[in-house]
Amino acid sequence: MPLLKSDGLDLGYGYMWWLVENTNDYRLKNAYSAQGALGQNITIYPEIDVVLAFKTKSDYRRRNSIQTQMNIMKKAVEIYNPN
Repeated sequence: MPLLKSDGLDLGYGYMWWLVENTNDYRLKNAYSAQGALGQNITIYPEIDVVLAFKTKSDYRRRNSIQTQMNIMKKAVEIYNPN
């Protein structure tokens, strides 16, 4: 399984999904992500009942780098407030 630790999350690849691994943050436990063309992304955070989805549009020449995707995935759990 390839890992993307240098991008800020420890991700492993399995069964067509990117799996968050080796995290101590309860919000990221069991999280998984589908990452598509031009940086489109769906990430599921089962422990906090959150789904993050973002897309791009090639007509506008928009693209999300892997670093941008990782930053958005981390930011989604940082802003989570159960209260």
